[in-house]
Amino acid sequence: NKQRIIISAMLLRPNILFSNNHLLVINKPPGWSSIPTNSGEPHKSLLEFLISQGLGGGSKQNFLIPLHRLDQPCSGVMLLAKTSKAASRVTKVWKEHLVEKRYLCRPETKNARSV
Repeated sequence: NKQRIIISAMLLRPNILFSNNHLLVINKPPGWSSIPTNSGEPHKSLLEFLISQGLGGGSKQNFLIPLHRLDQPCSGVMLLAKTSKAASRVTKVWKEHLVEKRYLCRPETKNARSV
């Protein structure tokens, strides 16, 4: 779909922070949906884009599993698995609370006041 490609081109490209045979770590810019949705959004999801760039795992480089999501207006580091084994291992570590996740929120407003 031509409209879908044009709008995707207007979004900032994600930066690859780390990649090996098992994991892909990216800095997700704002505006990208982490995963495909049925909301009729006119642009690709981040997952579709990364796969189209050959950044996935497997023989066709199309295997990617997001291990968490960031909302569309948010930016930040995202971790994606390139193998089912990597996805399983990371999920297990998170479920057992062996990793601490931290989120930083920096709201931007035109009428910012000191508190």
